Amino acid sequence: MSKANSSETKSPRFTCEQCGITFSTNDEKEEHIKLEHSEHKPPSGVA
Repeated sequence: MSKANSSETKSPRFTCEQCGITFSTNDEKEEHIKLEHSEHKPPSGVA
């Protein structure tokens, strides 16, 4: 087994409590929450 596979299987999963999507890092989860679940979401079509 390679190191990459070994670390992938042992890496923690961070789950969004609002929708259940899982992320490999807490930073990814936090960014998702800011973008998808923020009350201050920008209007549609705004990048």
